[in-house]
Amino acid sequence: MNTVTEDELYTSISRVLSEPSFKQNATRVSRLIKDQRRTPLELTGDWIEFVHRHNGASHLRVQSFNMPWYREYSIDVALFVLFIVTCTLTFLKFCCRCLCKFCRKSDGMKAKEECHTIYDIHDMIYDIHVGNRLDYCVKSH
Repeated sequence: MNTVTEDELYTSISRVLSEPSFKQNATRVSRLIKDQRRTPLELTGDWIEFVHRHNGASHLRVQSFNMPWYREYSIDVALFVLFIVTCTLTFLKFCCRCLCKFCRKSDGMKAKEECHTIYDIHDMIYDIHVGNRLDYCVKSH
């Protein structure tokens, strides 16, 4: 569209207006669209009669009207996600406590001291891996 010049646009519009093939195609498509057995008013009447015959046609209603409120607002999905996050955080907390207990025991630290840096946790994981001390975490809890 950015490369169309004024002359090209004028030539194209003149061609559409002067050539009969464009008018013939437009007329053909118009006939295809308008080729219906019933008018829109008759079709509307048919649908109204159908709904009346079938007592409101509840089978045609959108089923979201029948959903409980907690599904409509996706509360069940939010609770599931919250549950998964809570379980994950609890597991990570357990692992950190286990590693800190191992760190205190292997380094001779006092019971009230805790691991403070990520480097401490990394060193503990390495010690567990090398020293095969993973059974300590399982037995301590």
